[in-house]
Amino acid sequence: MKRVVLINSPYDLMKKGYNSRTKIRRGFFPPLGIGYIAANLIKEGFEVNVIDAVVEQMEFPAVISQISELKPDFVGLSVMTPGYSEAYKLAAMIRRDLQDLPIIVGGPHANSFPEEIMANCRAVDFVMSGECELTLPRLLKNMGNYSEYAQIPGLYYRDSDGGFAIGAPPEFEPALDKIPFPARHLFKNELYIPLPNFSRRLPATSVITSRGCPYRRCKFCY
Repeated sequence: MKRVVLINSPYDLMKKGYNSRTKIRRGFFPPLGIGYIAANLIKEGFEVNVIDAVVEQMEFPAVISQISELKPDFVGLSVMTPGYSEAYKLAAMIRRDLQDLPIIVGGPHANSFPEEIMANCRAVDFVMSGECELTLPRLLKNMGNYSEYAQIPGLYYRDSDGGFAIGAPPEFEPALDKIPFPARHLFKNELYIPLPNFSRRLPATSVITSRGCPYRRCKFCY
């Protein structure tokens, strides 16, 4: 059984966005994108662990130490744009300390800037844009098969010259019943405490009730 570690990459929004040293303890929800991907990986026969470095407020050495203890065959980083520089740093540390461990980047930043990630972070082996629940297991099952890489929707991968190549265009999955519900058992749910104006009662969590935008016409939105 292959082992995968999915990481919500560490970044401190208060420090980076507001130049504050205050450590916030509220305003967190489970990273459901990771939860959905983890659930489908489990369905496909992989062993999955999740490290949410944001809610646990982990420093880089602690993340590297935990990855080392879990001994994964693959590691996936979910990256938000405000934390992309920290994600690049973490990827470089994984490459330095864990050497040949394949590093895959996904998440909102990968949807918007896949080519920039491949160009600016040499430690990253793969970037997956679009919906990854069904395509990530396909990549992991075909690791090392370059002819298969070229057929995987939304995949960016390193070529033999050290540059990168692009697989098939991203696809959207219309049959959402193919995707299992998030693997919430992998999260430390007691740490996810929303802001009081979201919910005054605990425990609390979030759900996704639909996919895609019903409008798709706003000029400010890509």
